[in-house]
Amino acid sequence: MGPRSVARARLPWSARVSRDAVLYGFLLPIVVLYAVFSLYPIVETFELSFFNAKIVERGPFVGLDNYRALLRTRDFTQALGNTILFTAASTVVALAIALALAVLVSLPWVRGQTFFKVVFFLPVVTSLVAVGYVWKWMLDPSYGVVNAALGLAGVRPGPRWLADPSLALWSLVAVNVWKWIGYFQVIFLANLQAIDPHYYEAAAIDGAGPWRRFLRITLPLLRAAIVLSVILAVVNFLKSFALVFVMTQGGPAGRTELLATYVYREAFGTGQLRFGFSAAASVVLFAMIMAFTVASNRAGRAGEVAL
Repeated sequence: MGPRSVARARLPWSARVSRDAVLYGFLLPIVVLYAVFSLYPIVETFELSFFNAKIVERGPFVGLDNYRALLRTRDFTQALGNTILFTAASTVVALAIALALAVLVSLPWVRGQTFFKVVFFLPVVTSLVAVGYVWKWMLDPSYGVVNAALGLAGVRPGPRWLADPSLALWSLVAVNVWKWIGYFQVIFLANLQAIDPHYYEAAAIDGAGPWRRFLRITLPLLRAAIVLSVILAVVNFLKSFALVFVMTQGGPAGRTELLATYVYREAFGTGQLRFGFSAAASVVLFAMIMAFTVASNRAGRAGEVAL
């Protein structure tokens, strides 16, 4: 029995009940708010996915018809493919750059670590809507600063970043990576600074070079941080909405349509108010997020997740 359990056992019964009542009293509003604003909408979405629901009525029960219609809809399969590609590319590139920046900033001879943390973290705390509008202007083919800079280098005419079907999704990936690398850099940097320097001293005595030290010491000791970052990145990127909606609204020709924007468009954008159909698409997105989270947690169970 631990010290807290012993201390609790020594309290009179009335005092224990009173203290527990106070604790539950503090927790009750949180539980109620979570149930009302999180659990209830999730349950309601699952229920609506089995009805031909409209904005003002639930409509008739249709069973799995909404899900069957999803699988037969080309726009949904395209949005699903775009979402997987956008998430995978953003996760790999963002984490690779963030890890590289964290390693560089953590080198002993680098000064001003706090300055670099702030600079790289600024995009993270900037509104996604503001980021979307600024980058949409910067990538404009006529007056954007990106094409203006390319023009000075002799590249004319510049690419149509958000209007070219072959470039639009990759342009969004680049902006998304720019937005989030600072967040993951802070996670990696905190874990790098927690590594015992004696590991590197022992490797230096054995004659291991910087690259071998990175592969044999740094990466294994960052395993928990990498697992955590992958989970956070994939879950966050799978439900991306604001950035895509502001910059492209799913165009051109649906090449940047993600599941989150597809759900919104089916519910509100087509004028048909297909709430049941869009709820089914939401359930698919929810299932993808839950499946990946469970699989990642099991894969990373061998090491503790670093916070």
